[in-house]
Amino acid sequence: MKKLLFSALAAMTLVSNLNAQIIDFSNFSVPAAGSDIYHRANVSSVSPATPGSGQTWDYSTLIPTSFDSLVYFDAKDSTTGYPDVYNFVYDDLNSPSGASIDGYEFYNINASGFYVAAFYVEDYWESLGVFTGNAGDELVINKQRIPFQDTVYLLKFPVNSQSSWSRSNNRVVNFDLTIAGFGLNQAPGYIKNTDQETRTVVGEGQVIIPDEFGNAMPPVDAYMIDVMHTTTDSFFLGGQPAPPALMNAFGLTQGNSQTTHFVVFYAKTGSGYPVLSYNLDGLNNITGFFYRPYVVRNSLGIGLEENQASNIQVYPNPIQSGETLSIALENENELGQIEILSLNGQVLSQINRSEIANSGKQINILPPAHPGLYLVQIKNQKGEVLKMQKIQVL
Repeated sequence: MKKLLFSALAAMTLVSNLNAQIIDFSNFSVPAAGSDIYHRANVSSVSPATPGSGQTWDYSTLIPTSFDSLVYFDAKDSTTGYPDVYNFVYDDLNSPSGASIDGYEFYNINASGFYVAAFYVEDYWESLGVFTGNAGDELVINKQRIPFQDTVYLLKFPVNSQSSWSRSNNRVVNFDLTIAGFGLNQAPGYIKNTDQETRTVVGEGQVIIPDEFGNAMPPVDAYMIDVMHTTTDSFFLGGQPAPPALMNAFGLTQGNSQTTHFVVFYAKTGSGYPVLSYNLDGLNNITGFFYRPYVVRNSLGIGLEENQASNIQVYPNPIQSGETLSIALENENELGQIEILSLNGQVLSQINRSEIANSGKQINILPPAHPGLYLVQIKNQKGEVLKMQKIQVL
């Protein structure tokens, strides 16, 4: 079973006042609901950052390969029985057979820090006949709240240049198992997931990343935080470790451990997500690199500039909600993708070339339904931005 905790991309948040040297409850103010948009970068020519104070971490030459997003929901709007928590995000986990189980991870904030409050698992049923040969064999998980024995701090306030915090906790997912070949009929069991983690501020300085067009953005004051995380999975039936023969039938190892190492950089001002983060393997090589231009803009209070370098035309502007937005191309073969963004750079919708029914040099699409200001970003088939233009929907 994979670890229940979020990856480095989703498990951290902060906001700080201008010129503040610490991050604490008084200046932590991330929205309860919203999207976190991050770009993936080519790691072939990227090296790990140097720890220490007074550093300049220049990653302005990163080459983007794709982007992704995580959507956070206001927990006050949920029906899962956690009115006292802040927000939550969809986070599936794996059954012993490797199938996906729907779940949600809940977060909270208080004077002590920002932390994972609980995990919630939806009802789940899985036929195990493909593994056992008996169609009546099954795994049943009833919806349940999974509390944490130790506070899972993602940020322990106050965060400063000397901060370090650790935690260790068990999380238990209960299930009922029926396998005729092992004499099991709705036998109660559980999966115990043991997590150990240490987070340490190892650097302080300025970080530089590129914008969506590959241009270097202004430097941002930030903390560099090193994270070591170990997850150990154990499986039990009737309060005892599951028998080896049953474990072997599903390709599982009792007490299997996995360690992940990642580094994150938090801006000291203006945003609820890391400026950048990267994963490291056992040889200290970067295996995944992620960065967020909109975090820099929020931190520095700057807007997203429009790109008018191309002769591509976007009209009418302003446009009525429900009216057709036309895009006139210089070359019908240059179009790869059209994106609609909010003014802070968050991607609201994305249309690939293959999804556009009409062809030729003029493309017609529908703008956002709600009135407001938006950005239309047009990319070629290499992913390069050909044009970015602001539009107003009336």
